[in-house]
Formats: sequence, C-alpha cells, structure tokens
Amino acid sequence: MLTLIPGLFQRLEAEIGRLTARADGLYTRYTLQTLLIFLIGVVSVYVVVATVLWQLGFIAYISPLTSGLLLPFFWVGLWLIRRDRFRAAAYVCILAVFGCIGLVMAFWGVSHSLVLGLTLVTILAGLSLGGRAAAAFFVAGMAVYATVVHLEQQGIFPLLGDVNRSFLQEFLDLGTMMGSLVLFIWFSTQKLKRAWESESALVAQLQDKQDELESQVVERAKELATLQRLAELLRDTECPLDELFQAIVAAVRGGLYDGESRGVSLSFDDISVRQPAYQQPTRVDRVDFTAVGKAGFIEAVYLRPFGTPADRTHIVHEQTLLHAVAAYLTLYLGRRAALTSLAHSNKTLTALFQAAPVGIVVLDGQQGHVTMWNPAAERIFGWKAEEVLGQPSPVIPPDKQEEFRELLARASQGESLQNLELVRQRRDGSTVIIQLSTATITNPVTGSSEIIAIVSDITGQKRYERELQEALQAAEAATRAKSAFIANMSHEIRTPLNAIVGMSTLLRDSRLTAEQKSQVALIRQSSDLLLSLINDILDLSKLEAGQLELELRPFAVLECVEQVIELFAWHGAEKGIELFYQVAPETPAQVVGDMSRIQQVLVNLLNNAIKFTEHGEILVSAEVRLAEAPQSPQLHIAVRDSGIGIPAERIPELFEPFTQLDSSTTRRYGGAGLGLAICRYLTQQMGGRIQVESVPGQGSTFHFCVPVHVADARPAQAYPPLAEQDKTVLIWSHASTGRQLLQDLCRRWGLEALAPADEAEAVALLTSGRRLDLCLVDLPAAAEATPSAILAAIQKRWPHLATIFLHPVHRPHQNFKAEHLAIVSKPVKYGQLHQVCRRLLTRRPEEAEPLIGVIGQTSRHCTSLRILLVEDNLVNQKVALNLLRRLDCSADVAANGLEALEALSRQSYDVVLMDIMMPEMDGLEATRRIRQEWPAERQPCIIALTANTQPEDRTRCMEAGMNAFLSKPIRVEQLQEVLQAYCQGQLTAARRLS
Repeated sequence: MLTLIPGLFQRLEAEIGRLTARADGLYTRYTLQTLLIFLIGVVSVYVVVATVLWQLGFIAYISPLTSGLLLPFFWVGLWLIRRDRFRAAAYVCILAVFGCIGLVMAFWGVSHSLVLGLTLVTILAGLSLGGRAAAAFFVAGMAVYATVVHLEQQGIFPLLGDVNRSFLQEFLDLGTMMGSLVLFIWFSTQKLKRAWESESALVAQLQDKQDELESQVVERAKELATLQRLAELLRDTECPLDELFQAIVAAVRGGLYDGESRGVSLSFDDISVRQPAYQQPTRVDRVDFTAVGKAGFIEAVYLRPFGTPADRTHIVHEQTLLHAVAAYLTLYLGRRAALTSLAHSNKTLTALFQAAPVGIVVLDGQQGHVTMWNPAAERIFGWKAEEVLGQPSPVIPPDKQEEFRELLARASQGESLQNLELVRQRRDGSTVIIQLSTATITNPVTGSSEIIAIVSDITGQKRYERELQEALQAAEAATRAKSAFIANMSHEIRTPLNAIVGMSTLLRDSRLTAEQKSQVALIRQSSDLLLSLINDILDLSKLEAGQLELELRPFAVLECVEQVIELFAWHGAEKGIELFYQVAPETPAQVVGDMSRIQQVLVNLLNNAIKFTEHGEILVSAEVRLAEAPQSPQLHIAVRDSGIGIPAERIPELFEPFTQLDSSTTRRYGGAGLGLAICRYLTQQMGGRIQVESVPGQGSTFHFCVPVHVADARPAQAYPPLAEQDKTVLIWSHASTGRQLLQDLCRRWGLEALAPADEAEAVALLTSGRRLDLCLVDLPAAAEATPSAILAAIQKRWPHLATIFLHPVHRPHQNFKAEHLAIVSKPVKYGQLHQVCRRLLTRRPEEAEPLIGVIGQTSRHCTSLRILLVEDNLVNQKVALNLLRRLDCSADVAANGLEALEALSRQSYDVVLMDIMMPEMDGLEATRRIRQEWPAERQPCIIALTANTQPEDRTRCMEAGMNAFLSKPIRVEQLQEVLQAYCQGQLTAARRLS
C-alpha cells in the first residue's frame, strides 16, 4: 500500500507540469495574437494616412507602398500564431519590417523616421524573441545603416537620387512614426501587464492546488500508516474486528448501526473530525496511535483554518484500544454538535442581519471601508450592498468628512458611541438624519478592528419634533397672550375692588346697626371671594404659561408661617375660629427654598380651611425633618381644621382644576376649585408632594413636603430663660390646642406652667393661695365666651398680678392705665410674647410706664409719620386716606410722579405710598429719580401700591428702589404691618404682602 506513494507523487508532478505548460502556451498565444492584431490595425491606419498625404504632395509614394507591403507578412504571422508557432511568426513579422526599412533607405535615403523604425524592430525582437535576437537585429540594423550612409556618400544611394525633402515632409514622416511607436508601446505595455498579472494569479492558484494536493497526499499517507499500525495492533491483541465496530457503534449512538458497519471497510476519513464543509481549511497536524500491551492512548493536535493552534485535547485511557477509539469518536461527535450549533447561530444572526428594521453597517476600522451592508441600510441610504462593499462609505457628505474621520478614530479605539444624531447623504442627493450607535470588535483572523454601526432613520421623527416644537411655541404664545389679557383684566378689576374692600372695612368699624353690619359683612365676604377667584385664575394662567420660576433663598421657617397666619387673623376671628400655629423647637434658624411659593401653598390651604370650617380651630404645624434623609432635609407643613371633612372616595378628585366635591359645595361656599390644583402643581415644581387625611364631619389635615437645604442649623427659637429663679405662670384658654401650645412655650422658657382645663379649675387655683407670678388669659374670638369669672377672681384676689390678655384682633379693647397689665393681639407671635413676659416678670417698682395696649397694633409714634400718597385714581385716594385715618395717620396727596417729586422737593417725608401706573410719570420712574437725586438723609421709605401682582411686577419695583410691595385691594392690616415694620426699623428687605 505504501509503495504506491512515490508513483502517485510522480504522476502528480507530471500533471501539474503539463497544466502549467499548457497555461503558459495559452497566455503567450493570446498576448502575441492581440499585439499583432493591434499592429495590423495601426499599419492599416498609417497606410491610409500616408496615401492621403502622398496625394496631397506632402510625402513620396514610397511610404504608403512599403507600409502596404508589410500587411501580408503580418497576416502570415497571425496565421502562424494560431498554430502555436510563435517564434516563426515573430521572425516573419520582424524580418518583414526590417526589409521594408532597408528598402525605404535604398530608395529614399537615411532619415530620422527610418532610424526610429530600426529602433522599433530591435524592441519588437527583444519582446518576442529574447535578448539575443534583439542584439542580432541591433547589429544588423547598424550595419544596414552604416552601409547605406557610406553608399549615399559615394553617390550610389538613394536610388531615387537626391530628394529635396521639406521640413514639413520630415516632420509629418517623423511624427507619424513616433506617434505609432508611442501608441504601440503603450498598448503593448498594458497588454503585457495584464497578461503578467493573469499569469501570476493562475500560477498562484496552481501553486495552492499543488500544496493542497501534497497536503492531502501526506494526510492520506499518514492515515494509511495509522491503519496499518492499527491492523498490527489488532492482530497483536487478538481483538475481533466485529468487537471493534460494536464499540464504534456504541460511541456513535445511532450514527452507524450494526448492519451498516458489518463488512464495511472504514477509512480514517469516515471517523475523523473533519466534516465535508471543513475538509479544505482544516487539517490534522498529528495523529499518533501507540499501544503498550493492551493499554494505549490517543493524542490529536489540530490547527484552525488559518493556521492558529486550537486547544489541544488529550485522551488517555489505561484500558483497551477499543475504549480509546470510542472516546475519540465521542469527542468527535461533541465537536460536530458544536459546529452544528455554530452553523445554526450563524444562520440565525444572518437572518437577523437581513430582517433587522434598523440599518446595520460593518466598517473596517482602519480605512472605513464597508464590509457588510444589510437591506435596511439599503432602504435608508439607497445604495445596494454590491455597490458599497469594499468601498469607502458613500453616505458621508463632503462637509462631514472630518467629522467622520474623528468618529472612526474614536470607535477604532474601542469607544462605544451611543445615540449620536448625524446628518448623512442618500444616493439621490437628499439628506437623512440618523441616530448612530456603534460597537467595536476585533477580527480574529486579521487582528484588525471592525466597527458595527447601528443606524436608525429619524428624519420623520425630527420632522415631527420640529412640528411639535412649532405647535408648542404657538401654544405658548397663545398662553402668554391669554396670561397678559388676564393680568390686564386683573389690574382693571382690582382697582374698583380696592374701593369696595377699603370702604367696607371702614364701614365695618363705624357705628352701624346690626342689620347694617350684616350687609357690610356680606359686601366684604363677596369682595374677598372675588379677590380669591381673581388670584386663583391669575396663578393658574401663570402656571399654564410656564412662567413659574423658583427663587431659592435663605428664609426663616418661623417668619414664613407667622406672616401667613397674620393674613388670616381677621378672617378667622370674624368667623369665631381659633387660629394656632406651631413650629418645632429644633427647626433650623434658616433654610434655603422658595419662601414665596411655600407661602402661596400655605395661603391656599388656610383659605380652604377657613372657608370649610364653621367653628372650632385650625392648627398650622411646621418642622424640618432631618432624620429621615440627612442629605435631603424636608420642610413639612400641615394644616389641620375641624371643618366638614372629605369622603375618602372623593379625595383623588380633590387636586384637579375646577373640581368641587359637589354642586352644593359650590353654591354654599363658592370658589372655582383652583386652589388645591395650584397647591399640587407648586409642590411638584419644588420637588415635593401634597396629601390629605380627612374624616367627614370631623375635619381634614393637609400635608405638604418640599426639599430644602439648611442654611443656619441653630434652633430658630433659641430664646433665653425668662427668670433666674422659679416662676409660676397660670394659663387659661378655652381651646385645648391653644392651652397646650402656651404651656409648651412657657416650659421651654423656664417657667412652671399651670394649665387648668376649665374656668372653674382656674378660679380654684386663683383663690387657693398658691404663689403666682404671671397669668396668661386667652380671650376667645366670640365675645359671649369671655371668662368673666376668671377676670373677677384676678381683680379680687390678685389685683397686682402681672397679666397678659391674648386679645382677638377684631374685638375692641379697653385701655387700662396699669403697669402690670398687657394686651397682645392674636395670633400671638412667639418673639413678641416672650418679650412681653420678660418685661412683666423683671419689672421694677420704679418703672411706672404701663404696658397696657394692643401689642402688634400701630405704635403711638407711628401716628406722627409724614406720609405722601401718590395715586392718580380719586376713589383709591379716598380709600387710602380713610385707611390711614383708621390708623390715626394723615397724608398729603400727589396725583402722579411729577407732583410727587415737587412735593418731596418742598419738604421731607418719612413714607411714600407710590402707585405704579400713573399719567405723566409712573411710579417706577419717580422712584428711580428719588433714589438718584435725593441725598441719603432725605431718602424716604417707598412702598408700592399696585394692582399688578405678577412676580415680575414685584421684581421691577424692587429693582427701581422700593422698600416694600402692597397689592390692591389694600387691607388695613397689611398697611398697618408695613408701617409698623418701618417704625421698628425692620423694613430693610422688600417683601410682598398680599
């Protein structure tokens, strides 16, 4: 069997040699045949051109004659080439050309064109016959040239005699010859180059086939040697062949059965790891079978298709050779299953690649050439795969080439590009907007990087976004126009409403009958309802227009709550509702947030609580929760009322715009259902939330939380102790909530607090003889609930006991001339109450100044203020003057900004109440002039009075130089507060009171 190998090699080499020679002959014949046909064409053209020139008299007849004589010889050469007689054909053609040149020299004489002809003959001889023939023709040509020149000098040649050749004839002759020569050389070079390339490719293919055949022969030789060795081992171990095949059948598990294997001669190819699809690229590098006795092992080392070593697998069994063969076949089946799975995965990925709705393009990481291009990419860009494969990406516009190179470099370095929006070019010249994401992989064969680009066409999406943006801008413009209209209407409505509210307030405090007071109260309630509705609509329009801008600044939580509570003091007291507030003692002194928006939410919640509460109490509690989230403190504010309550099933509808619980609620309480919707929107914009807990018939509790930052971590209520030694205070309040709050305050201030639950218990303590240092009496909002028994007991048993009356803001009071009595208006401010308690507890006998009076009302020295009212509307002038008169203040009047400047030039004023919209000169311009032209010592406090309540209006006022901002309609309490703040030197920062 092995003796056949040498003969096989010899036959193989002979066959390869024959095929190579045959290929060489075919290429030579094709090349020479093509060149000769081209030469025949050139000579034919030259004959025609030369004949024309001869007829015109430019050249002699010898040129077309000799050129025409060449054509028969060229056709003979072509006939010889087709019979594979290449050298004979070359000699015939070259000798014919050489003879014609010699004939021309004999008749015409020596010329430049004939010298070029001899050169052409030498070149043709070298190309077709080799170097020796070229040398021979060169020598022969030189000999002919020298002979003709010599004979020409002797006068023998040329045969035509002396020919006077003109320069034109010489130029045409030489030009024609040189043109033909250059054209021939160029064409010959191109044909020879292509022939050489084709021949080289064929030789390379033949060499690959030869290597492959040699490899297969070597493998077959090894397999035959292995089988021979296996047969010897089987003979040595006396193993029956049937038993071997049974073991193979067991390993194959259904691949072969007994009937197929019995009597069948199996070669190593039948059980090797190579499947037909992998026989060409995969080869077995080494297969050894070794047996020692009846034990043996099999070791196989494989190379991958491109020559890189695969993982080596060793199978060693200290058993019989049959078990080794079975184990080897088991390994083979596992690999075959892996290859099958790999083929399935490849088919799946190919299907995904073809069916993917997004474009998938694979680029060479070095040059950016396209290597894969799926149908979706064809649809997006318009180019077919066969048009772009192996080419630079055609979708890059000229102005985007630099951008493409930058992205290619980033992706080649392994950077993953995600969701890039780029502009690319379609085949039809149009542009397409794509969304690009990339992933970079390394080619295991070449080691170079490949970039997988996922492309989505988002041109339509961008068009929709642009249309949506345009529609949004149009909607925003419409919303802004609506907001401007509402703001203007608000200004126009607030101006007459200012007169209604102001005059009704003045009427309420005048001497009226019970029926008249009821009518005035109805006017006041209606105006308040109208004002609330205007404010809600204005706020909602601002929110819809997206004009909400948060102003994050440090503020005191205690001050924030107290300001809002003050706004509702009159309203709550008039309904007989007790209004309390509680700020946790550990609350930081200052936090950072939008104080005005927080107050706006609290105002809406308090307004709702008072509206839906007929009697009882309302408690506002505030704290900053730090324990739950140390990195994100939350300001938590709750408003608890004892009103009508809300059914649980209606709570989800509560925060929707224009929603009331039912129609009867609207008829009874009024309102548009906007307040809570605004609250929810504002808390969400501040990053917080709002919720409600309610029991029908018992009341509701609204909670809202907003994130804040701590600006000053010191406690907000760090008041010093009221006494160095123990002091006892008696607290009486008809409301349990108020009683508990006062008791907690006094204990934090270092006092022993006694808080009896009812009036009888309080009288008992007063008459028991126990030492008391201070008495706090909370007078109820309803006059009929005045604790007369307690007051009588104090006057009888403790006539000189320091007593503080917490007086409802709406009830008249008596001015007692007693230094141990004080009246503090409700709702009580913590700092104010602490100051009064300290003065009463530390009062010396020589201090005879009485403290009696309503703490919180306008102080006496504020009545001497010099006030200038700048207002163009006569009704508003009357309202403002009457409100000032109600506060025991008087004022001068100016109708516009110019008159205000004239009045200030005549005398100095402490306070200027400045309207904004006025003829001739508005309030903003007048304020700027005052701040610029008046010296610092004559600068008045300027307070804005305006019906424009937008935040930007307030900002303009503050930027112009105003000190405070009052919105119309003006309430006497607000005017009183701002004047009091000026008198106490607290009006250093502008704030809005509305």
